[in-house]
Amino acid sequence: MRIVSGARSAAVAAAIVVAAGGLPSVAAYADDGSETRKKVVNCINKEIVKENATWQLTESDLRTFTGIVDRVVMREPHKPVSAEEQEKILREVRFATYRELPHLDADTVDRMMQSLTTHGRHCVARTSG
Repeated sequence: MRIVSGARSAAVAAAIVVAAGGLPSVAAYADDGSETRKKVVNCINKEIVKENATWQLTESDLRTFTGIVDRVVMREPHKPVSAEEQEKILREVRFATYRELPHLDADTVDRMMQSLTTHGRHCVARTSG
């Protein structure tokens, strides 16, 4: 399985980075402590579960994906991140998804990453208020 497949994947990656105000911003909340990160992760996980109606992942695959998100967001040390670090975080989630869920097709993973970015942004804004 190829993780990056030409111009389409580059365009998707670029779109995710441009829209990456979501998940990477979660790391910026690290200075607030683990309670804030937990709230953000819980919010993201709830949204991921809702999105699964579209993705149609099995319960096991859904648990695996939310576990990946949990590990990346809750990892220490956390600090505010640059655009490059944001891209790295999203790449890490994507690659872990391919590694741990190799049977998922690239289109499904692309949709999952786009949703993760969108919902991450929403959850950060929601918990910051």
